[in-house]
Amino acid sequence: MPDWKGIFSGFTSWEGWAHFKLEYPAAVTPSNIFGLAEYLAALAMFLVILTTSDYRYRYRLSLTRINLQRVGFWATALIGASLLVVDIWFANGLPVPKLLSNQADLKAALGAAFMALLLRVFHVALISPPVFSSWNAERFFSVHYSLIHEGNAEKLIIVAEELRRSAGRIVNSASKIGNTPDKKVSVDSKFAYHFLLLIGDRRFCRLVVDKVPSLSLALFDEFQKHPRADLPVFQFARNIGQQFILNLSSSYYQEDSGYYSGLLGYDQPVTRAVFGNYRFIERCAERGASPLEVDLQGELSGEQTEGACRAGLAYLKGYLETTKGRRHSHSYALHRLLAALGHTAGGVHVLDGKTDYYEHPSYHRLKAVTNFVRKAISLIDEHADPPESIKPHEHWHDVYDGIADLVFEVVMAASSVKSPDWTAWAIQHNTVWGQIFGFSDGRASRIIGKKVSRLLYNEIREMDEWPNFKGARALGFCLLVLGLSPIERRRGYRKEDSPLQALAARWASKNYARLLNDHPEVAAACLMGSVTYDNVGQRFVKTFAGHTHKEPQKEYLKVAQPRRKSPKAARRARPQQSE
Repeated sequence: MPDWKGIFSGFTSWEGWAHFKLEYPAAVTPSNIFGLAEYLAALAMFLVILTTSDYRYRYRLSLTRINLQRVGFWATALIGASLLVVDIWFANGLPVPKLLSNQADLKAALGAAFMALLLRVFHVALISPPVFSSWNAERFFSVHYSLIHEGNAEKLIIVAEELRRSAGRIVNSASKIGNTPDKKVSVDSKFAYHFLLLIGDRRFCRLVVDKVPSLSLALFDEFQKHPRADLPVFQFARNIGQQFILNLSSSYYQEDSGYYSGLLGYDQPVTRAVFGNYRFIERCAERGASPLEVDLQGELSGEQTEGACRAGLAYLKGYLETTKGRRHSHSYALHRLLAALGHTAGGVHVLDGKTDYYEHPSYHRLKAVTNFVRKAISLIDEHADPPESIKPHEHWHDVYDGIADLVFEVVMAASSVKSPDWTAWAIQHNTVWGQIFGFSDGRASRIIGKKVSRLLYNEIREMDEWPNFKGARALGFCLLVLGLSPIERRRGYRKEDSPLQALAARWASKNYARLLNDHPEVAAACLMGSVTYDNVGQRFVKTFAGHTHKEPQKEYLKVAQPRRKSPKAARRARPQQSE
């Protein structure tokens, strides 16, 4: 049998037990060390400050791994109850352990605990706000999920400002998802991955662009540090890009000119970070959508369309610098951008018949698109390699074909404006053809001009077999813009247009009489602006505005008439009746 008495003898004979011997405390003496009244006053003041201060501090306290609000409640309740018990106990002279027989020491210990709690709260709220980490990942996500779902604008602005400190940690943790098997993925990486999906909320992105654009710049910079990571950010990138373009008061619109905006206009931080990185934007486009994808078919103003075009030019520059516009460097983002701009120009048909066209939003949208094309051609001339062939391709072949297709769509849209004479000329020549090709004589301009000429002539030639209104508009555009008289191939203005003008005039001269006889409505669609058809003289007539001459100048194009069959030939052509 074990000697239990010997085993516990050392424990029971410990001298320290004397400090826990109950004894009656000495008489209570007045003391100013942290009494109950002082505690209640300090607690009340602390609660008033906490509830009336900026939401930012309560937000910071909610992100700690341990819920400081709940812990603080129970800690203060325990301290208050302890102070009350101490006062009552000593006031009644009840026995206490010798170790706790000094009332002043007890109150000092409770005061130190209360001070430690306050200092911890102040440290979190003011000195070292919490950031995303493996310690608080779950709570960090849940708090932000509730706030973003709630959608309170004032709170979300504070959230966006505070998230800048955690941007790098969140993106770095989320980037580990794609390279790690599911079983080995850490908890913080999972929450970081879902957090990137969470901030794609459109309300949140709208507030970020309007109030805290620095958060978007910080996140985009972090995204680009992980080019191979499969980050779920295309929703956030798309919504941020859209809001920068749609919000005319955003910082993006302060970067249009260094002359007017100073350093931001020269440095262009938003343009570079959001729209200037080709590889990041292309990855977003491959996964779903890119920052360039704005609904350009909606009711955008001319300034918003210019903003979208400027973003597209920033992307195009990065694309050309990286790929040189080569044949197999297809870009989803660029393809969608050019298609959207073509649809935007299609709204110009509402200007037909208007004299005050220059006040209409459709006109300003068209100008923005033609300015984009002109600047895009300059970028191609500067950065792109020559194409393998100047022959246009049916599908996307290289960047030359993409821009040529866009110009063709813009030309066809402009050809829908047929009257009055000056409106048709101002839209088709001044705003479209002259704006795109009239101020450039570079290699890219000549190549794209030849591709567009071929596309227009192919559209005209289709009327040989199938007369249609689209081909008629293409012919009418050429007759109005390029004229009826031949262009001097060597010295004439825009001598590069000479082949298209000659081909269009030859086709019109040879086939218009047949078209007028068989399809009068299609023939009428070929006439636009100041180009008319003289039935008596059997010729086209283009009348120039006579502001300085008594008689306006005119030029003509004779139309060949189909030969009438002789009676003898007609009889031969009749089928012989069977006997």
